[in-house]
Amino acid sequence: MKLITFLVVLFSSACWVKSDVVTFKDCGSELGTITQVDITPCSNFPCPFRRNAYTNITVKYTANSDIVSARTSLAAYIAGMSVTFPLRDSNACHSMTCPIKNGDNVVYKSLIFVPEVKKVSMVTRFKIQSASRDIVCFTFPVTIVD
Repeated sequence: MKLITFLVVLFSSACWVKSDVVTFKDCGSELGTITQVDITPCSNFPCPFRRNAYTNITVKYTANSDIVSARTSLAAYIAGMSVTFPLRDSNACHSMTCPIKNGDNVVYKSLIFVPEVKKVSMVTRFKIQSASRDIVCFTFPVTIVD
């Protein structure tokens, strides 16, 4: 019994440490109000995104409208230019429950693959959109690392 209790505490602690709540800048959320953004790993800014590796992202928000379908996009601003990051699956409803009702508390969870790109610092913009309107939109700084 002591072993089970120890393992539960150890696992809970490990999960708590892995979750990195980050400060973000809202860039025009219309159909949702962001309540929390977790990016793992990202214990401080700029967030270190490893090349050829996955980064976990969790966005919690409250819907301000009914939403039937949604798409996700990730872009980076480098030297004044916008570069779109390819996502494995841009259908946001595969990473959250759809349809969504006005007032629902929503949790979006996904993995983002960081391709082999130059080591560079940038500002990234993450969006979940429905019918060309931003459900949520936020920016945060990133540095590409090995």
